[in-house]
Amino acid sequence: MKEGAVMEIAMFHLLTCFFSSAQDHSWLDEQTNHLDVLLHRISSHKRYKHNVREATDEEAIALAGSLGFDLTGRKLTVARKALSCIFLVSKSGLVVKDLSPWIASMLAPSVSQACQELANLSNIPAFVTCDILRRTPLSQNDLYLQLDLWNKFQESIAKAYHEKTSFITSIVKNITFYCVQFDPYKLPQFISCTVEFLSSKNSGYVFKVLDKEFTNSLIYSIAFYFIQASLKNHDGAMCVIRAQEVLVKHVTHPNLNQQGFMGVVMAINYVSEEKAQRLLEVSHLHFPERSSYFHLAQIHVSSTPEQLLHSFNSGMAQYPHSASMWLVFVKKLQSLELLSERRAHKLLDQLLSRRQHLIISKDIVSTLLHAVESINGIEHFIMELEKAQLLPKFQQIVISKYMSLLYRSGNEKNVRKPYLDKMVRRSSNLECARFLFERTQRKTPAFVAMMLNGEVAHRPEEIFSLYCEHLEGKIPDQQCLAALLRACLERKQGHVISWGALYAPQVAVHEFKKYVAQKVPSTRPSEDGLVPSNQLWKLYIRVLVEASYLAELAEIIRWWEQVQFRPPKSTLLLLLRALPREFAERHIKHAASVPADAHFLSSWPWPTVDEL
Repeated sequence: MKEGAVMEIAMFHLLTCFFSSAQDHSWLDEQTNHLDVLLHRISSHKRYKHNVREATDEEAIALAGSLGFDLTGRKLTVARKALSCIFLVSKSGLVVKDLSPWIASMLAPSVSQACQELANLSNIPAFVTCDILRRTPLSQNDLYLQLDLWNKFQESIAKAYHEKTSFITSIVKNITFYCVQFDPYKLPQFISCTVEFLSSKNSGYVFKVLDKEFTNSLIYSIAFYFIQASLKNHDGAMCVIRAQEVLVKHVTHPNLNQQGFMGVVMAINYVSEEKAQRLLEVSHLHFPERSSYFHLAQIHVSSTPEQLLHSFNSGMAQYPHSASMWLVFVKKLQSLELLSERRAHKLLDQLLSRRQHLIISKDIVSTLLHAVESINGIEHFIMELEKAQLLPKFQQIVISKYMSLLYRSGNEKNVRKPYLDKMVRRSSNLECARFLFERTQRKTPAFVAMMLNGEVAHRPEEIFSLYCEHLEGKIPDQQCLAALLRACLERKQGHVISWGALYAPQVAVHEFKKYVAQKVPSTRPSEDGLVPSNQLWKLYIRVLVEASYLAELAEIIRWWEQVQFRPPKSTLLLLLRALPREFAERHIKHAASVPADAHFLSSWPWPTVDEL
């Protein structure tokens, strides 16, 4: 009987007891019986039979009270016995105050709050850190905290669960998924460090996590997660490919199965459609089977509407209930710019008619919603979901889309809004948008960013106060910073707006520098900062130009070098044209004089002096 395993079981009973009804006698009696069996096994075990430290009623009441729970009767009995199990197996002489932050962490509503409860603790059991690592991060900062936690505790977690590989694989897949969704730049290092540790024998353990089956599954999943992601670019795709390369090297080419191979094809398609097509064509030499992975890859690499429709029909004929094929099909329609609002409604109708045999995912609905461009369109979308009794499942993403559409046509007055009119009757779309924002209880940074960008055109002078009020200390995402920068470009009676005692550009530039990465990713992701998209860099440059901040413009090229950002030619031209001409010419000549393989900036698409 291992200490960690017993403590995890006892903690489960303790938490269940806290949330149980005092009137549920049969359930509490069942818990008591389970704990009696566990206590008997502990007392009979040679490792613990000399331990006599059992919990008292007073200790159980004190622990519950520190967390806001009351204990009486049967609940008190269960809590005391669960505490006794923990005390009896503890090697470090645990007391009630040691357990309180662990439980507070597991009860915390978010990753960041869970981590705050554990601040400055040196003794944290694996089941507590696992709880955080298997959660859904609500922001980039949550993800960075999970990455920090994994880097610090992966050894203790892997040892604690070395016989339960499903625990480790669930953590790896969870972090991988959210790296792809929130920050692909963090993915290669996460995968590299994880593979290095789990394949090493230095710990004295042989971890069986990265076997052939799971590694191939992960290679494929990384590509599929990228397809699911709402924001994609060339650099993000390269991060996905680099992460896959680490896994392919680990599993070796002879052990790459069809699932893994198709994952590679799907990822490569983002940087070279021609190469992806060639790989798919030769795949039948190694993998003749027409599996679902083959059909998904074939749909994904389609380059024409005719090819896409043929590939989709071929796949659905063999796998008629595949939700993944529907998702890849809809995403490909979107990337080929074929997903109009009208087509989105038709596809929704088809999906809803198949809902008895098909899982309609949030990703599919979100992608279809992206094509909706009108208030009437979103109302029709809602009506169809209501008829299918699926609106509660997708309400959050529907409300977010509705709010963005209302902001987009803020000064207009739509006469009929059947869904919205049930909740509120306001004179303008702008007032309706504000109502939807205020009634939403859980406001993630992404949701706050949507509001901020909607408000830029209506009250730019209040954007920073709204930013501070609704982020509530959370780390802003890129779109939050973009809203601050866009507000700086607004003018009030021809003058630069102010936020407090400072001009808006001063505040926005300070926030940008505060939260944007200053160096390449490290093993402490929460300290690295955001990696801006190309669009955010361009917006930042525009604000600096408008404000005549020459010193900040002059430091950008060095900054790009430090974070290894490779600017597109248009962005590089935008920056160089903002600098004094002699500065710009000096940069171009310097880049031309550096050997192509000697320096990072020599690989940039530098313009000629004549193009300035």
